[in-house]
Amino acid sequence: MACKPEVLKHVPLFALLDEDETAVLAGQVELRNFAPRQRIYKIGDPGGLAYVMLSGRVRVTTVDQDHQEVLIDEPTHGEFFGFASMLEQTPHQTNATAIEETVCIEVDRQDILVLLQRKPHAGMDMLSVLARQFHASQQLVRLRASRNPNEVIEEEATFGERIADSVARFGGSWTFIIAFAVFVYVVMDGFDLGLGILFPLFPEKADRDVIMNSVAPVWDGNETWLVLGGGGMMAAFPLAYAVLMPALYTPMIAMLIGLIFRGVAFEFRWRTTQSKRNRWDIAFAGGSWLATLAQGIALGAVLQGIHVEGRHYAGGWWDWLTPFSLLTGLALVVGYALLGATRLVLKTEGELRDKAYGLSWSLLFAMLGSIGAVSIATPFLHIQYAQRWFAWPNVILTAPVPIAVAAVTILLLRSLAKRQDSQPFFLSLALFVLSYAGLGISMYPYIVPQSITIWQAASPENSQIFMLFGVAVLVPLILGYTAWAYWVFRGKVRPESGYH
Repeated sequence: MACKPEVLKHVPLFALLDEDETAVLAGQVELRNFAPRQRIYKIGDPGGLAYVMLSGRVRVTTVDQDHQEVLIDEPTHGEFFGFASMLEQTPHQTNATAIEETVCIEVDRQDILVLLQRKPHAGMDMLSVLARQFHASQQLVRLRASRNPNEVIEEEATFGERIADSVARFGGSWTFIIAFAVFVYVVMDGFDLGLGILFPLFPEKADRDVIMNSVAPVWDGNETWLVLGGGGMMAAFPLAYAVLMPALYTPMIAMLIGLIFRGVAFEFRWRTTQSKRNRWDIAFAGGSWLATLAQGIALGAVLQGIHVEGRHYAGGWWDWLTPFSLLTGLALVVGYALLGATRLVLKTEGELRDKAYGLSWSLLFAMLGSIGAVSIATPFLHIQYAQRWFAWPNVILTAPVPIAVAAVTILLLRSLAKRQDSQPFFLSLALFVLSYAGLGISMYPYIVPQSITIWQAASPENSQIFMLFGVAVLVPLILGYTAWAYWVFRGKVRPESGYH
């Protein structure tokens, strides 16, 4: 929004300008309005712009090594913020967030250059503000450079207290528990959904019966991990849950609708006439497509970043729908379809297995293309992603992931060429493991990328430790009955036999 000359007259920095100079400067700068909790800029954003306060309230903060937010400044009327990065042309080193309705003047280097050429004495005003900010930073360093009280406590702690502290730190393993639960769901329900995606390609009733029977004993148990991952996030990382769910309501509801259709179709297609069975086949395939697309779109929406202001989701209803999220949605469809095809190779015989071999070849190349497309697009989402993967010396640690993808791909191609039964499926799972590892490399330590870290989102340690006792019992039980189910129903599925 254009700035009127009379507005500048009420700013001490510009008060000495004559009318002509004020008019020239007003034509260059802009007025910006910010809503409560709206982020003005964040750490790492390009530092090309700075702001002068007119009204409202702004907090300028940074994050220390303990991932705690530290207040740097609260500029008042006429004071500016973001000037150091603007003048130096470097990324911002702080976060600036409007606490209430705020109006600022937005300026760039050229605006300041014009001001100093017309009124050199204005430079002294700027230096005064910079000096005040510098002194505030020195005071902050003095306060925080004192000895860490935690170190004193640790030195004086007894052996038993240190053991208790170690148990408390172990509560942080909720990050691993949730990541593990989500990953197990992806690989176990992934081939299940993949079979539904491929279902329309097998029009014969006998083939469809075999496909359904190959997963009927285990499909419902596979989705237990989804409940554990979602419920665990709500309990262990409530802030992340509160931010992510409003941002992803639509794809999450779509996923649940798809899973409901699949679950009903599993049971009803065996208990109806042939004409109605086709409807349940459509529900099974459609639900699989819908659930998979929704999961992939949600992943893309999280990876591209959620608009967070303060501790709340501040984006729109359709922020999740972008070209990148659609790309990740289609990529997950292809990946699940590959798992489904290789699962058919593992569990079936004859013409059905031969057709699955053919599909596996095509889907493997499609998945490699999808991995490449997502990998190329991701670094352009945030500079932090690019630095994490390509900056030195990070590249030494990240390079093994694409190298391992290439190695697994070669092994998978060889196993398909030799028409092996079991290796294609497990090597396809290995591709998912590596892709999941790449996702973790990009996101860590954020649970809401570029906004909320796992430490900021975590519930109190006592709560996490309390829940850990329940998980210590439930996870082994789930793993046990899942392993038993797969063991009991191991081997090939034949048309004359089945679960139903």
